[in-house]
Amino acid sequence: MQAVLCVVERREPDVGKMNKLGEELALKLEKIHGDATDARQKQKNANDRYEKIRRTLLENERMIESQMNMTGRFLNALETFDAELNRMEAAIQDEPIGEDPLVLKKQLDELKVGCLRFMVLTILN
Repeated sequence: MQAVLCVVERREPDVGKMNKLGEELALKLEKIHGDATDARQKQKNANDRYEKIRRTLLENERMIESQMNMTGRFLNALETFDAELNRMEAAIQDEPIGEDPLVLKKQLDELKVGCLRFMVLTILN
């Protein structure tokens, strides 16, 4: 996207030259025919199209950069979450596994709450 925007912005001097020549042409048309409205309108339309393309490219570039930043933050959050899961898994392996279904359910619920809490905090940051 940056390369396309660069090419468009490099044409800005050409647009300036076109406007200067267009104005000279319009003045000559006014002298010869008394009216240069059509030529001025075509020049305005060309300028408007150029500006619209340039603005659209700038907006797209900003949007892409924003998406890349969000993706980077999301990947960082995933890496942190993965590290936390590995830490929790190691901690679980160190704890003895009980035989009582109520104790197992309680341990599982605590892990779920811990994982959810960590996910929410990681995403919010």
